[in-house]
Amino acid sequence: MTSKRSTHPKQPPRRRPGPPATALARRRTVTAADSRALVENEQALAGADLSGADLSGLSLRGRGLRGVDLTGADLTGSTLFACDLRGARLAGAKLSQARLVLCTLRGADLSRATLEDARFVLCSLASAKLAGARAGRARFALSWLRGADFTRARLAGARFAFSALRGTVMDRVTGLSPDSFALSWGAA
Repeated sequence: MTSKRSTHPKQPPRRRPGPPATALARRRTVTAADSRALVENEQALAGADLSGADLSGLSLRGRGLRGVDLTGADLTGSTLFACDLRGARLAGAKLSQARLVLCTLRGADLSRATLEDARFVLCSLASAKLAGARAGRARFALSWLRGADFTRARLAGARFAFSALRGTVMDRVTGLSPDSFALSWGAA
């Protein structure tokens, strides 16, 4: 018997592709395994369910995330630039050391979220719910917080510099000092 030898180099086995990113975006619920690929592929995510997803260290620019469900998601160390998160659900999400610049979080739910060392620069958090949030050493600079609710939030070392605070609810918050509101107007 003679053995047949191929003259072609061995081809890697063909991988069966997963569902296209656009199909993932249309689903109401996205698995944790698919969530990072979906976000990184720059698909439309408005209204998507990314609850519990591990998106730590992710960098997003100019994304439409209106109404997205990120309840309990991990966005630790992530950078969001010019993202639309109006009405997003981030209750219990981890945003420690996250950087949000020029983002709109109007009406977003960040209740019980972890915002330790997070930076919000030129962001709109008007009417956002931050009740029970842990935001130690967080920075809100040049941001619009009119009507935001910080009830029972832990704000040790947090700073609100050059920010609009008229109508902001600060009932039973802990950790604030007079220095927390440097050059902000409409203090709560």
